[in-house]
Amino acid sequence: MPEVHPAFANSGKQAGIEIWRVEVEASVSSMNKGDCFILDVDHEILVYVGDSSKSVERMKAITVANQIRDQDHNGRGNIEIIDPYSNEGDVNKFFTALGSGDQDSVSDAEEGGDDEDFERGESKEVCLSEISDSSGSLKIKKLDAPYTKDLLDTKECYILDTSASIYVWVGRHSNGREKAEAMKKAHQYLEANNHPSWVHISKVVEGAEPTAFKQHFQDWN
Repeated sequence: MPEVHPAFANSGKQAGIEIWRVEVEASVSSMNKGDCFILDVDHEILVYVGDSSKSVERMKAITVANQIRDQDHNGRGNIEIIDPYSNEGDVNKFFTALGSGDQDSVSDAEEGGDDEDFERGESKEVCLSEISDSSGSLKIKKLDAPYTKDLLDTKECYILDTSASIYVWVGRHSNGREKAEAMKKAHQYLEANNHPSWVHISKVVEGAEPTAFKQHFQDWN
Protein backbone atom coordinates (compact mmCIF):
# COMPACT_ATOMS: atom_id res chain seq x y z
CA MET A 1 0.00 0.00 0.00
CA PRO A 2 1.46 3.39 -0.96
CA GLU A 3 2.54 5.78 1.78
CA VAL A 4 -0.03 8.45 2.60
CA HIS A 5 1.21 11.98 2.04
CA PRO A 6 0.85 14.26 5.13
CA ALA A 7 -1.66 16.45 3.29
CA PHE A 8 -4.11 13.54 3.14
CA ALA A 9 -3.44 11.95 6.55
CA ASN A 10 -6.70 13.19 8.07
CA SER A 11 -8.88 12.92 4.99
CA GLY A 12 -12.30 11.32 5.27
CA LYS A 13 -14.07 9.17 2.72
CA GLN A 14 -14.86 10.61 -0.68
CA ALA A 15 -18.36 12.08 -0.56
CA GLY A 16 -19.24 12.23 -4.23
CA ILE A 17 -17.71 15.66 -4.77
CA GLU A 18 -16.69 16.21 -8.37
CA ILE A 19 -16.76 20.01 -8.26
CA TRP A 20 -13.15 20.77 -9.03
CA ARG A 21 -12.76 18.28 -11.87
CA VAL A 22 -13.10 21.11 -14.36
CA GLU A 23 -10.47 22.33 -16.78
CA VAL A 24 -9.41 25.96 -16.37
CA GLU A 25 -6.87 28.20 -18.03
CA ALA A 26 -3.31 27.22 -17.10
CA SER A 27 -2.66 30.44 -15.22
CA VAL A 28 -2.26 31.49 -11.60
CA SER A 29 -5.32 33.71 -12.12
CA SER A 30 -7.43 30.52 -12.29
CA MET A 31 -6.23 29.35 -8.88
CA ASN A 32 -7.30 29.95 -5.30
CA LYS A 33 -6.26 28.58 -1.91
CA GLY A 34 -9.59 26.84 -1.32
CA ASP A 35 -9.33 24.29 -4.12
CA CYS A 36 -6.95 21.72 -5.61
CA PHE A 37 -5.43 21.88 -9.09
CA ILE A 38 -3.70 19.33 -11.30
CA LEU A 39 -1.08 20.38 -13.84
CA ASP A 40 -0.22 17.64 -16.35
CA VAL A 41 3.12 18.46 -18.02
CA ASP A 42 4.79 15.81 -20.18
CA HIS A 43 5.20 12.85 -17.80
CA GLU A 44 4.90 14.86 -14.60
CA ILE A 45 1.58 15.32 -12.83
CA LEU A 46 1.77 18.17 -10.35
CA VAL A 47 -1.00 18.42 -7.76
CA TYR A 48 -1.38 21.81 -6.07
CA VAL A 49 -3.24 21.52 -2.77
CA GLY A 50 -4.68 24.83 -1.61
CA ASP A 51 -3.99 25.74 2.02
CA SER A 52 -7.73 26.05 2.74
CA SER A 53 -8.99 23.16 0.60
CA LYS A 54 -11.24 20.54 2.18
CA SER A 55 -9.83 17.15 3.11
CA VAL A 56 -12.24 15.42 0.73
CA GLU A 57 -11.01 17.63 -2.12
CA ARG A 58 -7.41 16.75 -1.31
CA MET A 59 -8.17 13.03 -1.38
CA LYS A 60 -10.08 13.39 -4.64
CA ALA A 61 -7.18 15.30 -6.16
CA ILE A 62 -4.73 12.48 -5.58
CA THR A 63 -7.29 9.95 -6.85
CA VAL A 64 -7.69 11.78 -10.15
CA ALA A 65 -3.93 12.33 -10.43
CA ASN A 66 -3.50 8.56 -10.17
CA GLN A 67 -6.17 8.05 -12.86
CA ILE A 68 -4.36 10.46 -15.16
CA ARG A 69 -1.07 8.65 -14.58
CA ASP A 70 -2.53 5.17 -15.09
CA GLN A 71 -4.88 5.93 -17.99
CA ASP A 72 -3.18 8.77 -19.85
CA HIS A 73 0.47 7.91 -19.20
CA ASN A 74 0.26 4.10 -19.03
CA GLY A 75 1.35 4.19 -15.40
CA ARG A 76 4.64 5.95 -16.17
CA GLY A 77 3.84 9.46 -14.99
CA ASN A 78 5.42 10.92 -11.86
CA ILE A 79 3.02 12.49 -9.33
CA GLU A 80 4.21 15.33 -7.09
CA ILE A 81 2.18 17.02 -4.37
CA ILE A 82 2.60 20.76 -3.81
CA ASP A 83 1.22 21.82 -0.42
CA PRO A 84 2.23 23.55 2.85
CA TYR A 85 4.68 20.70 3.47
CA SER A 86 6.55 21.29 0.20
CA ASN A 87 9.95 22.94 0.03
CA GLU A 88 10.58 26.13 -1.91
CA GLY A 89 12.16 24.28 -4.82
CA ASP A 90 9.08 22.10 -5.41
CA VAL A 91 6.76 25.10 -5.16
CA ASN A 92 8.85 27.04 -7.67
CA LYS A 93 8.87 24.01 -9.97
CA PHE A 94 5.08 24.07 -10.08
CA PHE A 95 4.78 27.74 -10.94
CA THR A 96 7.57 27.51 -13.51
CA ALA A 97 5.67 24.69 -15.23
CA LEU A 98 2.46 26.72 -14.95
CA GLY A 99 4.17 29.63 -16.66
CA SER A 100 2.86 32.37 -14.40
CA GLY A 101 2.76 33.62 -10.82
CA ASP A 102 4.10 32.30 -7.55
CA GLN A 103 2.75 31.15 -4.19
CA ASP A 104 1.94 34.70 -3.11
CA SER A 105 -0.07 35.28 -6.31
CA VAL A 106 -2.67 32.61 -5.50
CA SER A 107 -5.99 34.16 -4.51
CA ASP A 108 -7.66 33.50 -1.16
CA ALA A 109 -10.26 30.74 -0.90
CA GLU A 110 -13.13 33.24 -1.03
CA GLU A 111 -12.17 34.14 -4.60
CA GLY A 112 -13.03 30.60 -5.68
CA GLY A 113 -16.70 31.11 -4.85
CA ASP A 114 -19.15 28.47 -3.64
CA ASP A 115 -18.28 24.93 -4.77
CA GLU A 116 -21.86 23.79 -5.42
CA ASP A 117 -22.73 26.90 -7.43
CA PHE A 118 -19.57 26.41 -9.51
CA GLU A 119 -20.44 22.78 -10.17
CA ARG A 120 -23.95 23.60 -11.35
CA GLY A 121 -22.71 26.36 -13.63
CA GLU A 122 -20.02 24.23 -15.24
CA SER A 123 -22.29 21.24 -15.85
CA LYS A 124 -24.68 23.46 -17.81
CA GLU A 125 -21.91 24.69 -20.09
CA VAL A 126 -20.71 21.27 -21.34
CA CYS A 127 -22.07 20.57 -24.81
CA LEU A 128 -21.81 17.47 -27.03
CA SER A 129 -22.49 17.69 -30.78
CA GLU A 130 -22.47 15.00 -33.47
CA ILE A 131 -20.69 15.49 -36.81
CA SER A 132 -22.33 13.29 -39.44
CA ASP A 133 -22.88 13.06 -43.19
CA SER A 134 -25.48 10.29 -42.96
CA SER A 135 -27.99 12.63 -44.61
CA GLY A 136 -25.67 13.26 -47.57
CA SER A 137 -24.28 16.55 -46.33
CA LEU A 138 -22.00 17.16 -43.34
CA LYS A 139 -23.99 18.53 -40.42
CA ILE A 140 -23.44 19.29 -36.74
CA LYS A 141 -26.25 18.26 -34.41
CA LYS A 142 -26.32 19.27 -30.74
CA LEU A 143 -27.21 16.38 -28.43
CA ASP A 144 -29.24 16.61 -25.26
CA ALA A 145 -27.73 16.01 -21.83
CA PRO A 146 -27.17 13.95 -19.75
CA TYR A 147 -24.27 12.50 -21.72
CA THR A 148 -23.38 8.81 -21.56
CA LYS A 149 -20.74 6.73 -23.30
CA ASP A 150 -23.40 5.00 -25.41
CA LEU A 151 -24.15 8.29 -27.20
CA LEU A 152 -20.82 8.02 -29.04
CA ASP A 153 -21.42 6.05 -32.25
CA THR A 154 -18.27 4.42 -33.63
CA LYS A 155 -19.41 5.40 -37.15
CA GLU A 156 -19.52 9.13 -36.35
CA CYS A 157 -17.39 12.01 -35.01
CA TYR A 158 -18.29 14.37 -32.18
CA ILE A 159 -17.36 17.75 -30.69
CA LEU A 160 -17.30 17.99 -26.90
CA ASP A 161 -17.23 21.58 -25.67
CA THR A 162 -16.32 21.93 -21.97
CA SER A 163 -15.92 25.73 -22.18
CA ALA A 164 -12.24 25.36 -21.25
CA SER A 165 -11.41 22.83 -23.99
CA ILE A 166 -12.76 21.50 -27.26
CA TYR A 167 -12.43 17.77 -27.94
CA VAL A 168 -12.96 16.14 -31.33
CA TRP A 169 -13.86 12.48 -30.79
CA VAL A 170 -13.21 10.36 -33.87
CA GLY A 171 -15.11 7.08 -34.10
CA ARG A 172 -13.06 4.08 -35.20
CA HIS A 173 -15.45 3.35 -38.07
CA SER A 174 -16.32 6.91 -39.12
CA ASN A 175 -15.81 7.53 -42.83
CA GLY A 176 -12.91 9.37 -44.41
CA ARG A 177 -14.87 12.53 -45.08
CA GLU A 178 -15.99 12.89 -41.47
CA LYS A 179 -12.47 12.27 -40.17
CA ALA A 180 -10.99 14.81 -42.58
CA GLU A 181 -13.57 17.49 -41.84
CA ALA A 182 -13.97 17.00 -38.08
CA MET A 183 -11.06 19.23 -37.00
CA LYS A 184 -12.05 21.92 -39.52
CA LYS A 185 -15.59 21.92 -38.13
CA ALA A 186 -14.21 22.18 -34.60
CA HIS A 187 -12.19 25.29 -35.51
CA GLN A 188 -15.28 26.84 -37.08
CA TYR A 189 -17.25 25.96 -33.95
CA LEU A 190 -14.59 27.56 -31.74
CA GLU A 191 -14.70 30.83 -33.67
CA ALA A 192 -18.50 30.89 -33.87
CA ASN A 193 -18.91 30.49 -30.11
CA ASN A 194 -16.40 33.21 -29.14
CA HIS A 195 -14.25 31.10 -26.84
CA PRO A 196 -11.20 32.68 -25.12
CA SER A 197 -7.95 32.55 -27.09
CA TRP A 198 -6.41 30.05 -24.65
CA VAL A 199 -9.03 27.35 -25.37
CA HIS A 200 -7.42 24.60 -27.43
CA ILE A 201 -8.76 21.80 -29.63
CA SER A 202 -7.70 18.21 -28.95
CA LYS A 203 -8.29 15.18 -31.16
CA VAL A 204 -9.48 12.10 -29.28
CA VAL A 205 -9.47 8.70 -30.98
CA GLU A 206 -11.99 6.06 -29.94
CA GLY A 207 -10.42 3.69 -27.44
CA ALA A 208 -7.74 6.17 -26.32
CA GLU A 209 -9.86 8.72 -24.47
CA PRO A 210 -8.07 10.70 -21.71
CA THR A 211 -9.50 11.08 -18.23
CA ALA A 212 -10.26 14.76 -18.86
CA PHE A 213 -12.59 13.70 -21.69
CA LYS A 214 -14.28 10.74 -20.00
CA GLN A 215 -15.16 12.68 -16.85
CA HIS A 216 -17.92 14.51 -18.75
CA PHE A 217 -19.89 11.30 -19.29
CA GLN A 218 -22.00 9.93 -16.45
CA ASP A 219 -21.13 6.24 -16.83
CA TRP A 220 -17.48 6.46 -17.89
CA ASN A 221 -14.77 5.93 -15.28
